[in-house]
Amino acid sequence: MTKRFELPPIPELERTPLVRSLLDIIEALMQEVQRQEEQIGQLKDEIAVLKGEKKRP
Repeated sequence: MTKRFELPPIPELERTPLVRSLLDIIEALMQEVQRQEEQIGQLKDEIAVLKGEKKRP
């Protein structure tokens, strides 16, 4: 799994509409990466079963 990325704190005065939009995009992308990692893990398990191997713990 990938390492969780943490954004540095951004003071409220520096949170312009553009910065807020970019933060929202980053959050959405991080959630999508998490979802894809979970799906990849499930698919790897399914491939292992089809090959006659055991699932990951």
